[in-house]
Amino acid sequence: MLAMAEGVVGVGTARNMLVPVAVEVLETAPPALLERFDHVVEGSLEVSNGTLVIAGCTDYLPDAARLPIAKGGYAVSVCASGLGTHFPRMACRAKIITWFSYGQSHWMRYC
Repeated sequence: MLAMAEGVVGVGTARNMLVPVAVEVLETAPPALLERFDHVVEGSLEVSNGTLVIAGCTDYLPDAARLPIAKGGYAVSVCASGLGTHFPRMACRAKIITWFSYGQSHWMRYC
């Protein structure tokens, strides 16, 4: 559920429908995430222009939400919950959490 390229993190969902997504930018790594979510994938992101752009796959990029953040290397956790549900009203949810990682190199890990 995670695709990575230079300056980009792509998030896939388990459902072919609108999925609520929350984004958090933290100063330090969050506590253990596996206990709170069904699935967690982690990776890294290099922010070179001081802006984090948040867009869905069908969004018009110039209209996408933008968050000002410091330039540098970030760790990213993509967390999914509700994966065991079968009804649209109980659809899965995603949370993207990122924090400054002091220039660590490009990496990806499945949990």
